[in-house]
Amino acid sequence: MKIHDEPETGHNSEDKTAECNCHHASQKAELQSELFEIREKYNRLFLGNPQPMLIYDIETLAIKEVNQAAVDLYGYSYPEFMLMTIMNIRPKSEIPKLNSHLQGKCHPKSAGIWQHVKKNGNVIYVKVISHDIVHNGRPSRHVMLNDVTKIKQAQKSLIVSEQRIRSVLDNMLEGCQIIGFDWKYKYINQTALEHCRGKRSDFIGRLFTDCWPGSTSTKIYSAVKRCMEGRKPVKLEGQFIYPDRSRAWFSCSIQPVPEGVFILSVDISDRKLMEKSLISSEEKFRTLFDNHSAIKLIIEAETGNITEANPAAAIFYGWSRQELQSMNINQINSIGAENMVQLLDTVRKNLKNNFNFKHRRKDGTTCDVEVFSSKITISGKEYIHSIVQDVSAKMKAEKQVSLLSKSIEHSPVGIIITDPEGCVEFCNNSFTQLTGYQPAEVIGVISSLLRPSRDQKSRHHKIWKAVRLGNIWKGEFCDWKKNGEQYWTYVSISPMFGSHGSLEHLIMVFEDISDHKKMLAQLIESKLKAEESDKLKTAFLANMSHEIRTPMNGILGFMDLLQQSDITGSEREEYISYVKLSGERLLNTINDIIHISKIESGITTLNETTFSINSLLNEHLKFFLPEAETKKLGLSVSSRLNEEDDIVIADRQKIESILTNLIKNALKFTATGSVTFGCILHNNILRFSVSDTGAGIPADKVVKIFDRFVQAEYNFARTYEGSGLGLAISKGYAEMMGGNIIVRSDHGKGSVFTFTIPHVRANAAIIPAQKSAKIETVRSETLQVLVAEDDDVSFTYLHALISKHKIKLLRANNGAEAVQMCKDNPSVALIFMDIKMPVMDGYEATRRIREFHPDLPVIALTAFALSNDRIKALDAGCDDYISKPVRKEMVFEILERFTLWNNDVVVVGTGRDLSITKQ
Repeated sequence: MKIHDEPETGHNSEDKTAECNCHHASQKAELQSELFEIREKYNRLFLGNPQPMLIYDIETLAIKEVNQAAVDLYGYSYPEFMLMTIMNIRPKSEIPKLNSHLQGKCHPKSAGIWQHVKKNGNVIYVKVISHDIVHNGRPSRHVMLNDVTKIKQAQKSLIVSEQRIRSVLDNMLEGCQIIGFDWKYKYINQTALEHCRGKRSDFIGRLFTDCWPGSTSTKIYSAVKRCMEGRKPVKLEGQFIYPDRSRAWFSCSIQPVPEGVFILSVDISDRKLMEKSLISSEEKFRTLFDNHSAIKLIIEAETGNITEANPAAAIFYGWSRQELQSMNINQINSIGAENMVQLLDTVRKNLKNNFNFKHRRKDGTTCDVEVFSSKITISGKEYIHSIVQDVSAKMKAEKQVSLLSKSIEHSPVGIIITDPEGCVEFCNNSFTQLTGYQPAEVIGVISSLLRPSRDQKSRHHKIWKAVRLGNIWKGEFCDWKKNGEQYWTYVSISPMFGSHGSLEHLIMVFEDISDHKKMLAQLIESKLKAEESDKLKTAFLANMSHEIRTPMNGILGFMDLLQQSDITGSEREEYISYVKLSGERLLNTINDIIHISKIESGITTLNETTFSINSLLNEHLKFFLPEAETKKLGLSVSSRLNEEDDIVIADRQKIESILTNLIKNALKFTATGSVTFGCILHNNILRFSVSDTGAGIPADKVVKIFDRFVQAEYNFARTYEGSGLGLAISKGYAEMMGGNIIVRSDHGKGSVFTFTIPHVRANAAIIPAQKSAKIETVRSETLQVLVAEDDDVSFTYLHALISKHKIKLLRANNGAEAVQMCKDNPSVALIFMDIKMPVMDGYEATRRIREFHPDLPVIALTAFALSNDRIKALDAGCDDYISKPVRKEMVFEILERFTLWNNDVVVVGTGRDLSITKQ
C-alpha cells in the first residue's frame, strides 16, 4: 500500500478505507483457517499417532504434552502426566546418568536406549529419538519412544544361552573339537586336549594336517572329509597312534555344523583292554565248560532260562546245544514252575546247593538226577551253574523204599490214598492246603468222586470201570474248599494191585487248575473279541471300499459322459453336479480316515482359542437350516448360555466337528419331525446336546455305537452313505478335551446325543476384534494375482476359474521365482502360495516376501490338510489357509475379503488391514 503525504478527502477516501478494512478481514480469516488446519495436522501427527510421543521443557524438565499412545504405554492418565517431569518416568538408579546426559552435548536427534518406569512399577527398555523444538514460546524437546523391552530380553537370553553352551562343551567329559571348512581348528575343549596330549595354542587356528602330520591317509581324516563334503554324520571307532608311537582307542562321532564339522571323541582304551581280557577269560571258560565230561548247565537265576549247555548235556538229554539254550529249566525239570522259582531263590541265597530231581529227555523218558548248583555273577547278572549227575539206578531203589515218605508226603500236588472201597486212608499236606480240610476230617470218609451212584453213565461208574481194568482215570473236577471257596482240580486216579492181582489201594492226585481255568476262560473271551474285531475290520474295509469306489465311479462315469459331443446343456449341468457331489463325498471319506488315524496314533493336539458358544450354535443353525427345510424338518436351538458364561477358552475346531457330526447324523436319520440342539452349563461343565425324532438306535447297538469299525457292520447304516467314523471321531475329540459323549435312544422314536467338556470362562473383552481400514472404491481394469504353483493341473484349474474376469494371473513355478516376481511386480495385489515346491518351499518364500512387502496378502494353497499345517502356514506369515481341493466359491471369497474385489471392482486399501483377524 502506498502512503501519501496528505490524507485523501471526500468519497474516494472513505471508499478506500472500507476497501482496506475488508482486505484485513479477509487476511485474518485466511490466517484462522491456516491455524485450524495446522491444529488438525497436529492432532493427527502427534495426538493420534500410534508412536508414543511426549514434549518436555528443556529447562524445567516438566512434561508439557503426551499423546494417547504414551498414555497407553506408561499407564498414567493425561492429567497425571501434566503434573510430572521426565525424572518421574526414570528409575532412581538412572537419574545421575540422565542428569549427566542432559548437561552434556548429546546429539539432538537421538538419545539411545534407556530404562523407563511404568505406573505399575514395571521397568521397560525404550529407544528414544528426540529433537529440539519451541513449544508455547519455550525451548522444549520432542521425544519419540519405542518399546524394545522384548528385544533386550531376547539379547540377554541369547548371551546366556551362548555362555551356557560354551560352559557345557568346556566341561564335557567327552572330547569336543570344531574344525572349519578351511581345515583349521576353531574350538577344542580340555578333554580333547587331554586326548590329543597338547596345549590349546598347539591347535587353535592351525591346520588339521599341520597338527597331525601324515594324517591324510588315516581313517579319521577320511571320515572328517566325508562329513565336511557330504554334510552327513559319520561314526567310527579305531586305534590312534601318537607321534611317540604310543596307542589309544577312541570312539568318534563327527557331525556337520555351520562352521565345518564337530568331533565328539571318547577314550575307549580301557574298554578295549577289558574286551581283550574277556576274550581270554571266555577261552578259559570254554575249555573248562565245553570239554568237561560232566553234564553242565548255566541258568538265568531270575527267569530259569537256560543260557549255556555243554556237549555232555546235549548227549544226555537228546536235545542239541542250540535247542537247550532256547529252553527253560521247567521244560526239563518236573518240579513245577512255582517250586522252581523258590528253588532258584534258595540257590541265589546260598541256602542249599544239592538237589535231586526227575528230568525229562527229548524222547519223552525221564531220569533221576542229582544236581549241584551254585550262584555265579556275570556282568552284574546272577546265574545258576548246575552240574547234573544221572542217579536213576540209585533213585529207583530209594523210591521203592520211600514211596510214601517222600514221593507222596512232599508232593506239590494233593494226594489221597484209599482202600479198595474208596475210603480215605491217607492225605498229604498239599491236599490239606488245597482243600482246607485236616487229615482227621477226611480219613475214614469216602471221596465224593468214588461215592456210589445208580446212574450207569455217571462219573462214579466210569472211574470204577477204568481202575478195575488196571487203567488210570483222569479228569477235571469242580469242588468246594472248607471255607466255601470253589476250586477246580485235575484229578488222576491210579489203581495199586497186590501180588495176587487184587485191588489194594487207589492213589488220587489233585492238581489245582483254578488259575488255568480262569486263564482258559480269558483266552476264550479274548478269542471271541479278536474274531469280532476281525469281523468288524473286514466290514469296515468293505465299507471304505464302497465309500471310495462309489464316488470314484460317479466321477469317472459322468466325466466320460461329459466328453460326449451330443449331450444337451441341461444334461451337462446335471452331470457336472453329480461329479461335484461325488468329489465332495470322496473328500469327506478321506477326511474321516485322516481324523480317525490321527486320533488312533495320538498326534492330534488341542488348539484352544477364545470364542462364543452362542455364536457357534447360531452359526450351525444358519448352516444346517437349508438342509432341514429341504427335508421338511424342524431345526432349532433349544438352549443357550448366559452372557457371563458365553465366552470360553476351548478347541473351537473340535467342538465344531463333534456338533457338525451329531447334527448331520440327526438330519440324516430323521425322516419326519424335528432336530434340536443346544448347550447348558451345569457344575462347571458344558453339556452340548443334539436330539431328534428319527429312527433311533436298537438297544443291542447302543453300547457299541461309538466303537471303531462297528457302524460299518450294522445293516441299518448302509441305507445311508458315509464312512461311519463320525461318532468314533467325536468320541475321541470329546475325551481329548477332558469330557465324554453318551447317547440315549428309543428305537423308532429318536435319540439324544450329549457330549461334555470342562467350562473355562474367558473375558469377553479379549476376543480379537476385526480390524478396519479407511478404504476407497475405484474401478480397475485388472487385478494382478500371483500364483506360486509347480503343478500344471492345479494352476490350469485356477486359471480357468478366474480367466473370465478382469484379473491378470502371474505364475511362479517355485518359491524362489515367487519372491523375485514380487520384487519385479509391485502391483501384485494377492498371492496364492503353494507350500510344497522345488528350489524353495512356500514357508520360506512367504517369510522372504514379508521382509520387503509386509502388507501383501499371502494365502497358503496346499494339499497339506492337517490342523498343524494350518498353524505352520500362519506362523510363516500367511494371512489365510486353503486346503486342496479348492472350490470356486473359496477362491472368490478370498479375493473379496483380502482385496475387496467384487465383480471386477477393486477397493484400494491395505490387504492386511482388510483381512479378518486370525484366531
